[in-house]
Amino acid sequence: MNPSPPWIRGNACESCRKLKKACCKDPNGCSACKAKGVKCVYPQSITKATQSSSSCSRMATPSQTPLIQIKLPQPSTPSPPQPAFPSCSSTFAFELNQCNLGNNCIKKGPKQLDVDSISTCFTFPPSLQYCIQALDSNLIEKESRNWELVDPDQIPTIDDFQLSYSYLTTNGTTFPCHTPFDAEEFLMNYSQKSAALRLTFCAMAARETGRENLEIHYYRRACKALDRAADGIPSIELLQSYTNLYHFSTSKCLKL
Repeated sequence: MNPSPPWIRGNACESCRKLKKACCKDPNGCSACKAKGVKCVYPQSITKATQSSSSCSRMATPSQTPLIQIKLPQPSTPSPPQPAFPSCSSTFAFELNQCNLGNNCIKKGPKQLDVDSISTCFTFPPSLQYCIQALDSNLIEKESRNWELVDPDQIPTIDDFQLSYSYLTTNGTTFPCHTPFDAEEFLMNYSQKSAALRLTFCAMAARETGRENLEIHYYRRACKALDRAADGIPSIELLQSYTNLYHFSTSKCLKL
């Protein structure tokens, strides 16, 4: 008796073994037995192997397979580079090119980089500081025991401050500078300065504009302020006021 081919041994059903044919190993019966209408009988070893393989396939369904989540280390995010802002020459423009990082900003190494803890602190531009200080200053800080009325010409205005600021900073392009007194302190406390000092300085600044109407306007206001301050206590500001108006008058050939 010839031996069965190697692809039939131990894999085919009893009917295919007798006929020495290949078997499809279907648990419900091979195609040859189904065509003949004969019951397909597998050996017990093949039946157990088929059941075990089917049970393994049921156990390995995607819905029942547990998912394993792996957390990868996230790369550290470097701090963004500081943009280079163009300089502004307008009177009230933000001088962002002069902003510096604050002293409390912490620089860390590559391994200690923490974006949340890094704060980019910028100081206010000088022009903005002057404007805020001048606008926030209380005009009624100086007490007046006699409750006297103030002449509207003696009250500081935004136009007065803008004219003084433009003159001291060359239209916002330089830091405040003036030889006779501290220009920066003058702008920071502009509304608290005496009317004589403010208006005589505005008259000098108006002289640089070349507008004759503006010069006469501030000259008249300055003369009125000096007449009122002449009866007061002598001070350095009063001396500076007389000096300012003297230089203005001599340049315009006017009588003080």
